[in-house]
Amino acid sequence: MERLGLGLSWGTESVPIGALISPLRYDILVRGEYFEWLALHREILDDHPRLIELSRSEPYFSWFAGVVVPRFKPELATDPDGLLEAFGDRVMRSVRLLRSVERSGFDPQQPLTLETGRWIQPTATGKRLARRLYPGDGCHRLALRMARGETVLEPGTYRIRTVLRFEPLDNTAPMLRELPVTRSAYQEFLELSYGSRVHLALPVGEAPPSDPDDGPLAEIRAVAGIDLPLLAS
Repeated sequence: MERLGLGLSWGTESVPIGALISPLRYDILVRGEYFEWLALHREILDDHPRLIELSRSEPYFSWFAGVVVPRFKPELATDPDGLLEAFGDRVMRSVRLLRSVERSGFDPQQPLTLETGRWIQPTATGKRLARRLYPGDGCHRLALRMARGETVLEPGTYRIRTVLRFEPLDNTAPMLRELPVTRSAYQEFLELSYGSRVHLALPVGEAPPSDPDDGPLAEIRAVAGIDLPLLAS
């Protein structure tokens, strides 16, 4: 593969978008659903106060307040006016991205960045996945690709940043604390990555089996064992 610099290279394979989003990035699913919501509310996209007011009732606001603010803008946690101003700016940036892509497509000069490492560590929440690539820079663009019906990232649309040890980010756990996600919705989210194996690993109405085994079913059960207690009852 063509080298772009230390630890950065062009990807040469088709990467399923579902496997990038599930099971660790429920926040990207929420962002994709918000782009779909924007596309259904075109009549208010230029009415900024109305758009921002209605957006506050969407899961997109829960993502911003529950994930973005604690991680990147903690000072806004005690500044309600500042939080709403920052959220409004984020909404308008999303509108501009949506319109730009609808007008001209995705900019080939702005590829997504996926992350990997020679050694993949468990997440801070204890999840360990048997995969190599994880979302990095450009998650709104990845969400928009999904919202527009794309299922894979093709070579040329993304780069890979490699480090020695990489700890994937688990944004699913905080999102499950913020949103009333049902078990069925959560299992549909897992299916984006694992497909029908989710129903083999997590039969409806049953808790994840505690007996260890190998392979994808064990991974699904381990991940769900961390997430299921966070779901809405």
